[in-house]
Amino acid sequence: LAGGMTGTKNETHGVRNGRVGQLKTVTVEVQDAGHNPMTGVSPVWTSTDTAVVKVDAPGVLRAVRDGSARIAVSYSLDGQTAADTVAVQVKRASAVVAAGDNQTATVGAALGAPLVTKLTDAAGDVREAGIALTFHVESGSAHFGGPTDTLRVDTTIATDVQGRASVTPYVGRVAGPIRVTVSGTGLAASATFSATGQPQAASQLSFRAQPTTTGAGAAITPAVEVALLDPLGNVATMSTRTITLALTPSANPGGATLRGTL
Repeated sequence: LAGGMTGTKNETHGVRNGRVGQLKTVTVEVQDAGHNPMTGVSPVWTSTDTAVVKVDAPGVLRAVRDGSARIAVSYSLDGQTAADTVAVQVKRASAVVAAGDNQTATVGAALGAPLVTKLTDAAGDVREAGIALTFHVESGSAHFGGPTDTLRVDTTIATDVQGRASVTPYVGRVAGPIRVTVSGTGLAASATFSATGQPQAASQLSFRAQPTTTGAGAAITPAVEVALLDPLGNVATMSTRTITLALTPSANPGGATLRGTL
């Protein structure tokens, strides 16, 4: 055992987890006095702080929470002991916006680019694959299905080898602001995307407030309101068309006139 354990001496192995409970594997090697690898040996693994990292099985470490700990590894044979330690730094990751924020799209259409989130911690980007991130429509009209889908159902995407996940939402049937959050089990913080759904082109007129019976010389209350709407019933706020209000002569035997403030 003169050679001791190799591969861990004076090294720091960072456990940077994207979720509480993530597992990491550390490998050590026991050598004999001639520095030859010994097979069939079972070193003892011990954590100095199980509140930070636990040993689930020999060489398998489970991250519990942010912090630092050391893993002691030892093996004894015929009164001789080889020992070493592994320094572990657990940094809980956060989901942050990588690309695709503040987009605008027409109701019923997909956003022009995907919402891309990535994992980061205090040391920088966390390039960890397989972390499940949930995209959730927090407010507004949007969904992750096909163009006719109107259900606000969450979708879960696993991170790629760069620690990124992406999805392209559709704007729903209602125009207005949209907020999409991205979260994951054990993450320190979630990401939030903003988008805006714009109405389609104006296709119809609608009375928002119908005329009511009113005495001669008095103002109609509430005021008559007419709006240009798109095919889905959204007010066509982008339209520059002119709306004309007029009394039909055949239905106006008393010669009433329209006047007031637009």
